[in-house]
Amino acid sequence: MPVSLAGNLTSLHRPKTALGWRSSPGRAVLRVRLQWTTLCVAQALAAAQDTVEIRRRLARALPEAHEPDLATALNNLGLRLAGVGQVKQAGRR
Repeated sequence: MPVSLAGNLTSLHRPKTALGWRSSPGRAVLRVRLQWTTLCVAQALAAAQDTVEIRRRLARALPEAHEPDLATALNNLGLRLAGVGQVKQAGRR
């Protein structure tokens, strides 16, 4: 009897969502992790784009010294873009 009472009390504290699922702490954790991951990916993509712009300016000024680094930066940016599903944009860089 105590087990079923505990189960009933637990279910009372889990409100149903619009789709009828019960909310759980595990889903909240996953939602936060997804938001954090999305933020980290966006920051990494912005950093890779900034790096390409800096390397382009340096390569214009002194090509023989900076073109290899520009190539590496472009490759990294392409990998990041492809990783988020922007394959066409990765090919244009």
